[in-house]
Amino acid sequence: MEEQVKSIFSTISKRYEFANSVLSFGRDRYWRQMTVEKLALKGGEKVLDVCTGTGEMAFLLSEKLRKGGEVVGVDFCEEMLQSAQEKARKIGRKNLFFKKANALNLPFSSGSFDAVTIAFGLRNLTDRKKGLKELRRILKSQGKLAVLDFSPPSSGVTGKIHQFYLKKIVPLLGGLVTGKKEAYSYLAASIENFPSSEELKKIILASGFSSVSVYKFTFGAVSLHLALV
Repeated sequence: MEEQVKSIFSTISKRYEFANSVLSFGRDRYWRQMTVEKLALKGGEKVLDVCTGTGEMAFLLSEKLRKGGEVVGVDFCEEMLQSAQEKARKIGRKNLFFKKANALNLPFSSGSFDAVTIAFGLRNLTDRKKGLKELRRILKSQGKLAVLDFSPPSSGVTGKIHQFYLKKIVPLLGGLVTGKKEAYSYLAASIENFPSSEELKKIILASGFSSVSVYKFTFGAVSLHLALV
C-alpha cells in the first residue's frame, strides 16, 4: 500500500498543485490559510509540515513565521520534495527546510516541535493511529496539531452531490489535468473510506491529545481538526 501511494504521487508531482486548484475550484489555498490562522502562531515557533508534498502548506507557514521561527517539510515521495525544494530556492526562504522522511517513523527526537501540520496526508498513511501517535511524540508540551483533510460524503442531498463529484468528476478532471485518471480514482476512494470528522476526533484523542476542536469548510467537504497536547 505504501509503495502504491508513493508511486501515485510521484507520477502527478509536476501537475499536482494545478490539479488541486482545479478540483477544489481554487479553495484549496483558502483551506490551508485558515489552518495557519487557526494555529495562531506568534512567531519563533518550530513547525513541522508532514506529508508536505510540493510544500504548499509549508510555504504558508514560513510566510507566517518570516520574522522568526522555522518550518520543516517532510515527505516520503522524492519527486514531490524536488518540486518543493525548487520553489524554495527560487523564493529564497531562509526559514524553510525540506527533508525526506516517513510520517510513521520521523527522524526527530521527542518534543522537537511547537506545532505540526498534516494537510490531505493522513488518509494516505498505512497506519493512521500509529502516525498520530508519532506526531504526538514529536510535539512539545502544549504543542498543537492541525489535521486538514477531506471528509467523506454525508447523508442527504448534499452528501449525494458530494459522492457524485468524488466518483465521477474527480477522476475525470484529475485525469484530464495530469493524464493519470487512476491516481484520482484512488483519491476519491480514499476520501470515501476516511473517518467522519467525529470519528477522527475520537481517534486523535485516543492518540494522546488532550482536546480537539473541529472546523468545517465548504459545506463540510473539508474538516480541520486542531488538537492540543
